Amino acid sequence: MLSIQAATLADAPELLQFELENRGFFERWLAGRGEDFYRLAVVEHMLKKAEIDWLAGRSYQYLIRLDGQIVGRINLIDVKRGSLNQARVGFRIGERFVRRGIASEALEFALFEAFTVHHLWRIEALARPDNTASLKALQKNGFHPFGRATRCIFLNGQWHDLIHFERHADGYTPEITPT
Repeated sequence: MLSIQAATLADAPELLQFELENRGFFERWLAGRGEDFYRLAVVEHMLKKAEIDWLAGRSYQYLIRLDGQIVGRINLIDVKRGSLNQARVGFRIGERFVRRGIASEALEFALFEAFTVHHLWRIEALARPDNTASLKALQKNGFHPFGRATRCIFLNGQWHDLIHFERHADGYTPEITPT
């Protein structure tokens, strides 16, 4: 059974293990976090900051669990209120758990939280054009491309583009009951 819950300090040891197990896989798609990140004290500090940011309404970080085990993360970050009232969603699924629909289901949950709990109006996302799994999950959840940044990320010795996506609260109807 899939569940998505706010990340807490108590999750630090398991989250560190998840990040270590998937480090090579994630670094194929995203910039590395640096050697210092992969220490328990650093992960604990990151989670403490995440809790503070949650309370301040700056970001909302969630862990994705399958039968109780961490299999991914999904975050609403860069929250802007006022006339923008938006955030950016980012997600990562562990290598052993890709292509099972977990990202799509986690995105459904994130949209529910964004639009009904956090009362945001617009969610943005970024994906590399060659990351077909992420593109599929975004499109399945009603995200639409609105631009492309060319040669904007230099990773593993080559330049990569990013496609910008957006999803608006207008017309949003929850399709899930979050767990």
